[in-house]
Amino acid sequence: MFAKTVSTSTNEQYGVGGAAFLFSQTDFWLRTQGGDNTPPAILWTNPTNGATGVPSNLPIGVHFTKPMSSDFAFAESSFGSGPVSGGSRASLSPDGLEVVLTPVSGYTAFAHHRIIFNPMEAPLGYGDLNGNPLAADTLIVSFTDGNFTKTPSRPWLTNSAWQPNGTFQVELKGEADFSYVLESSTKLTGWAPLATNIAFGGTARFTDTNGVADELRLYRGRIK
Repeated sequence: MFAKTVSTSTNEQYGVGGAAFLFSQTDFWLRTQGGDNTPPAILWTNPTNGATGVPSNLPIGVHFTKPMSSDFAFAESSFGSGPVSGGSRASLSPDGLEVVLTPVSGYTAFAHHRIIFNPMEAPLGYGDLNGNPLAADTLIVSFTDGNFTKTPSRPWLTNSAWQPNGTFQVELKGEADFSYVLESSTKLTGWAPLATNIAFGGTARFTDTNGVADELRLYRGRIK
């Protein structure tokens, strides 16, 4: 705005001054543009919402439409069999699209569980990388446990060594009280079982007497 004084008055009212102006004014609006103000959404979860008989140590996977930040704000609750046992640890996938909640010591059996992001008692601190938060009390998943049904950990092979007599020894390490299978393959197209129902104590040592000198033989362990 530009203004030019055309007259002034200092004595029409005691203690008050006045002035008359001619002015020209130009108005225009400014608005910032760019960036992203679309909030993230849940694409799918594993287990699905409303699932029953979920293994009590199953990690909960939550997949989003946009990369998320690592500042988690979530709450867990259970109904029917006491509180959640130990709670969960949250981790973010490298691409930021998946959050995995891993039970610390297994959920309570035969209980109905609810996991909520951005609970009302916490600030809206969890959202995407552009600062767009999920809505308050966003229900992630609701599920019911079975009778302490657990998914055993995957086995791994260790301490492998050829013996002087041509046999091959390897240890299969798994989780106690679960059944595993040790398999071998020479063509990578088919696997043959060498031993089943092993590693009930957590570790099983196996000796393969079918080895042939200079033969490529692969071994693997799997959950039965």
